[in-house]
Amino acid sequence: MTASPVIAWFADIGLEDRPHVGGKGGSLGELQRAGIAVPPGFVIKTGAFERFIAELERKAPLRSRIEALSGDDLSATAARCDEVRERIEAEPLPAEVLDELTSAYSALCGISVGDVGSARARGDDPGGRGGGPAPVAVRSSATTLHRCADACRVNREEGNWGSPPTVLPE
Repeated sequence: MTASPVIAWFADIGLEDRPHVGGKGGSLGELQRAGIAVPPGFVIKTGAFERFIAELERKAPLRSRIEALSGDDLSATAARCDEVRERIEAEPLPAEVLDELTSAYSALCGISVGDVGSARARGDDPGGRGGGPAPVAVRSSATTLHRCADACRVNREEGNWGSPPTVLPE
């Protein structure tokens, strides 16, 4: 299991990697290094987000539309936020990002990459834990928004614990 611009395994990261893996990811790596029992896992690095945003930018400007906003015009800012969120939610992950995530998830669960999608489609239990694919904890580290109180609140509310990943191919 090797790191890439998209994912990094807990065993390979530490606090020095926070800009790319977030504080939670870096801390899990440090805990493993210290010999504390941490379940195996990986983090999705900021590189995955950057690839995703680059794909959006290729289709239509994104960052420049945000940068053009006036800090005094809250209604325009709210409308632009809604627009950006709609674009992000409608856009599929770039194929290379999805491939790396699928590979990492299959390695984590001890199943072949081909079995990830087919098991989900059949409703099988490739992770051996009941109820379909192996449950995982999915949590955003919000590395670029960590100082914003609202980001922390949203981050807490949008975490997804103990669920099979929903972005993997059917």
